Amino acid sequence: MHHSSELHSIDFVAPDELQRKERFERNVEHSGNGERVYRYLGNHAEILGWMAATDGFWESFDFIHITCLERRADTLLAACGSWCLLSPGGVMAFSSVAPDSKFGARLFGEGIAFDAKDIFNGPTLAWKKRIY
Repeated sequence: MHHSSELHSIDFVAPDELQRKERFERNVEHSGNGERVYRYLGNHAEILGWMAATDGFWESFDFIHITCLERRADTLLAACGSWCLLSPGGVMAFSSVAPDSKFGARLFGEGIAFDAKDIFNGPTLAWKKRIY
């Protein structure tokens, strides 16, 4: 991590995903940067809404990664809720854990085409927010 960067993670951990949570926590500990990692557990829509309404978060993130969820609407909701937090020139990337789960990300990409540049379209999808 860059010396001035922070990592903010929004995660709803289902009971069958405890291994992923434990792996994430081990990686944070191993990095030695735990004091700059902020983890928010709960409903992503509520947390993103809180972040959008709180000073200091609006257009402050240079990179946002979203794991595509099986429910397309959840992926689309997370992307829409995150876009206002992404700084101009920032990158939003999507990776997939389930077959066809990138559908919500593709819908989002079509909706933001006027405001973003498609920079990667493969196993991972990514868009760069335009600077006006």
